[in-house]
Amino acid sequence: MPQYRFGAGEPPHQRWPVAWYNPAVLLQSARELVSSADVIRNADPRELWTGVFEAEDHTAEVGPDGEFWFDFLSDTGDGGNATYTVARAVQAEAMDDGEGELCPRGRILFLGGDLSYPGASAYEYQYRFLEMFEGARAASGSDTAGRSSYAIAQNHDWFDSLSTLKRYFVDRDNGEIFGLRTPQKRSYFATRLPQGWWVLGFDFALTGDLDRGQYEAFRRLAGDKINGAANPNHLMAPGDQLILIYPEPYWTRPLGDGAPEGYPKRYQRLEAILEAKGLHIRMRIAGDVHHYCREASASPDPTAADLLVTCGAGGAFLHPTHAVSLSQPKVRRALHDPSAISPELGQATFFGTVPSEPDAASAYAAQCRYPAPDVSRALGRQIWWSLFKFAWNSLDPRGGPLLRGVGQGNLMFPLSLGLAYAAAFWLACSDGARLAVWAAIVAMCFSLAKDEPGKLARWGSPAIHAALQLGAIWWVTQFVSDLGWHGSAARVCAAPGVSHLLGALACAVLGTVVGGLIAGVYFWAMARCGLMWNNAYSPLACEDYKGFLRFRLDAKGDLTGYFFGCDEVPKQWALNRANPGDLPGQARPVWVEAAGTQPARWKVVDRFTLRRQSSR
Repeated sequence: MPQYRFGAGEPPHQRWPVAWYNPAVLLQSARELVSSADVIRNADPRELWTGVFEAEDHTAEVGPDGEFWFDFLSDTGDGGNATYTVARAVQAEAMDDGEGELCPRGRILFLGGDLSYPGASAYEYQYRFLEMFEGARAASGSDTAGRSSYAIAQNHDWFDSLSTLKRYFVDRDNGEIFGLRTPQKRSYFATRLPQGWWVLGFDFALTGDLDRGQYEAFRRLAGDKINGAANPNHLMAPGDQLILIYPEPYWTRPLGDGAPEGYPKRYQRLEAILEAKGLHIRMRIAGDVHHYCREASASPDPTAADLLVTCGAGGAFLHPTHAVSLSQPKVRRALHDPSAISPELGQATFFGTVPSEPDAASAYAAQCRYPAPDVSRALGRQIWWSLFKFAWNSLDPRGGPLLRGVGQGNLMFPLSLGLAYAAAFWLACSDGARLAVWAAIVAMCFSLAKDEPGKLARWGSPAIHAALQLGAIWWVTQFVSDLGWHGSAARVCAAPGVSHLLGALACAVLGTVVGGLIAGVYFWAMARCGLMWNNAYSPLACEDYKGFLRFRLDAKGDLTGYFFGCDEVPKQWALNRANPGDLPGQARPVWVEAAGTQPARWKVVDRFTLRRQSSR
């Protein structure tokens, strides 16, 4: 565990963003991912749920005006500045929509997963998620309005096999989550809202799909009788409107999501079953990608339109909105396969990207991206030097304890490259060892681009990166050798001495600078071309351009969504001294903007309405 300090004495600006290129973070994440994936493969924890899967009923919670409000937030628990800023806004009693009307806090807070980074643990949840949200509240204790929260898990929540998320959200309705009720009984949920609306939250674990028990649980909720098991008390009915919360925006991947021919994924089959029963899927929403994007179907009928919404702007580092693979045209395809081995496998609903311009009738057009693509591209100009940041996400060495700043920052990545350069110099007399160093560099370069679309991006660009790194190794080692510190090559190989060690140290210093700059410029170039949207942007660790969704369900059954965005979050905080008699941890909110720090400026970036669709 990093050297965390908890409590009111650790303000948000000292809870630094995750340094994703720190080798220790990469190794920890890889180890936890492999371990959890192995558990799921052999004994999927989702298969342990028993009993009847019941929907939680919120139909009686409408206000006196007949309206019902709820919120969606995802991908929080990274840098303290961003997480705390969003936590204060989403828990405020109301937000101004910019047109003179107030949008009250929702009765339900839906959390779309990835609640802490780099992985789930009691320490990470406490440090990056729970203390940030608890400290942002206006008052401590149980929520006097009786509000609720539901959460699904994303990949990082599964890095401890879901242990921590279950500990706080499943069968744990005791107000631990910043005073809210948490009534869900499984790692997935169904909530029944007023006016015939439902919100269903799914759990993909690390498999990219539903497990069979979850698939059958939602089918029973739609009225299917399966294996003679009892159905829930509240069933979805034809004409009901559905919002599906997914742990990842699968529609940003190629059409079909990699499902084998003749064997659609369970979530694809489930969507087809729900639609065949006269249920209207009006919105598919997910986090995982750390920006906001809304895409709408081409239907001219406002009561038939449906949306694809990506909203992972709750606190994690920013992903670009100009990325090629994320902004490709998206389409819907209904599968009717008469050759399927069973009727269940013959019907499915596919969403995804296509390489060519799609048929207008099946295409989804982007309505809003935040930040705007030109802003997203401009932010990428800072990428080339971002690998040299200290843990506090800055090049300034005065931001904290220097050793912690180096040891927990991205700076460890170019330092590791520098060690590889030094090793190539030190092992110059051993061809086998030197080749091993070169092979490690080449493997690193290709692993960074392994998920890129197209052969040029996946194979050509890392080949160029590797060639530049190997060329730089040759140049640096040759340059140091030409200085003549260590004598002849024969003498060095026979008995390396202090002068040779000095040469290796010189290679380490030069390799840190040169290797880090080569990697940074490579990331910048790829990002400029809209490629490597995750690996190139993560070292930037941008805490700005954050937000969440607030929804109003009116008495007619129409749903209006408001995406509240904040272009720049405050970067300095101080203890709240409004009531001098309060102890530091008792004040609410615990921290306020430090003197001279501009408060967060929230605005409605996107506003949309889905008219209630009648029964077929």
